[in-house]
Parts: sequence; structure tokens; C-alpha cells
Amino acid sequence: MNELFPGWKEMENPPPLTTPVKSDTFMLLKETGSLEVPHKLMPKMIDNHGNYIISLGNLCDWLNQKAEELGVEVLSGIAGDNVIFN
Repeated sequence: MNELFPGWKEMENPPPLTTPVKSDTFMLLKETGSLEVPHKLMPKMIDNHGNYIISLGNLCDWLNQKAEELGVEVLSGIAGDNVIFN
């Protein structure tokens, strides 16, 4: 989001990113229960600190509004099978 919309947190109509991740847990599941993996051993690619929990539908609606503000004609609900450039 920072790369696509620098300063998005200060926008008049900010994206629907309102729930920051406060903690996350990585669990190994077994037949008899689970085992929590310590944060030090968690792969960095699945560490969610600094990220947000969002509704993908709400984010898509917000991105649709931003695209239309830029003059893009968005035809939601219509399937496309190729891109036509003018």
C-alpha cells in the first residue's frame, strides 16, 4: 500500500485498513493436539507484524473508487477473456 499510495494513512478517504495485527502464532498441528513454534524460529515471510487484517471485498471496492477517480472505466461483474488496447 505504501508503494501504491504514499501517504495513504493521511488520505481524506483512506483505505479500509483499520485492524492492525497485534500478534500472531504459528502452530504445528498433530493428531493429538498442536505445538506452538517460537517467534524466533518463525520464517520472516509469515511474520505479520506491521500488517493489517482486512476485508478483501472492502479493499477491492476502495481500489475501484480510486481507479474511477483516475478515469478508469471499471466494469464489475463482467467477465473478460482478453485485454483490448487503443
